[in-house]
Amino acid sequence: MLSDAFTSIGTMVALAGAMFFKITWLDGATSIVVGFFILYSGFKIFRETSLNLADYFSPKAEQKYKDAIMTNPSVIAVPKLKSHYKGNLVTLNVAVVIDGDKKVSESFKIAEAIEAMMKTKFVIIDTDVSFIPDSVIDTKNE
Repeated sequence: MLSDAFTSIGTMVALAGAMFFKITWLDGATSIVVGFFILYSGFKIFRETSLNLADYFSPKAEQKYKDAIMTNPSVIAVPKLKSHYKGNLVTLNVAVVIDGDKKVSESFKIAEAIEAMMKTKFVIIDTDVSFIPDSVIDTKNE
């Protein structure tokens, strides 16, 4: 929408300058500026969509997600985390290490807490949480 607004404003300035002030070169100059802006916007859109198609996600953002999940006192480690785009929306698959003696109902509450936090803090529409008992994985090397 911003590019549409700039294009419209540039066209209006060029027309007004040419019609009212008889500045004939303004139309050509404005066309060049608007053309570069359109090319720049197209390049940004191409770069973003091509990275989404390649299933690329920012490692910095994934690290923020991992750090946020680690604030849950029941989470011992986060060995696996993968973010995906579904259109403009983000989904998350995460495996967390928890105490292997926890009941299923406690694990469910942990998953719900993680999902709610990711939705409110990062607007992630879906978080799938898998659990790994601490007895299965060596958390000292994570």
